[in-house]
Amino acid sequence: LPVSLYTEWYWKCDLHNLFHFLSLRMDSHAQQEIRVYADAMYELIKPIIPVSAEAFEQYRLNGVFLTSLEVESLRSGKPLASDNKREQTEWEQKRARLGL
Repeated sequence: LPVSLYTEWYWKCDLHNLFHFLSLRMDSHAQQEIRVYADAMYELIKPIIPVSAEAFEQYRLNGVFLTSLEVESLRSGKPLASDNKREQTEWEQKRARLGL
């Protein structure tokens, strides 16, 4: 579109899919530009859905998801039963986040 044209954009999305989009785009692995966009979107909807936004922050943004290998390692107190370097690195990052 030429720069001189004015455009309007309306979007519709259910809350589940919006939170999924935001959790992917607000992640530290996402590009800086899309993180800024996702943060702005979240700030727009946060006052409209305060209870859902609080749950989203607690469980998706600030939560830690564990694999079955990681759960077993926590239960047994033994090192992670994997030779995969990526899994080991992710496990160390999660342990640091959990303060272990």
